[in-house]
Amino acid sequence: MFSRLGTLTVACKRGLMDIKLGFGTVPKAQYVFVSREGDACWYSLSEEGKQVPIYEKALTGLITGIECNKSVETQYGLTYKTDLAILAPTPCIWAFGKLIVFFQEFTAVA
Repeated sequence: MFSRLGTLTVACKRGLMDIKLGFGTVPKAQYVFVSREGDACWYSLSEEGKQVPIYEKALTGLITGIECNKSVETQYGLTYKTDLAILAPTPCIWAFGKLIVFFQEFTAVA
């Protein structure tokens, strides 16, 4: 639904979300990973590759894409990940591996 020129309003569970349309800088997606330590559920990586905790308990948005079995070289060697693109006020890419319960449930349904 268009609410005003250059903005698309999308209904989601928590209400309405405005998405700016037209020319402008391309928003850089924030990669989000599941945290396995500390008191944060999620983390992102800084420019230096250090974990930056995200203390929010939920990630909400619209799923806009999925890339399965993407090969990624990590410090531990070659592994396969799935990227889930999520449209939110800050675009996110949730990157997770095959050991994550969500991935196991998702692939069982799909």
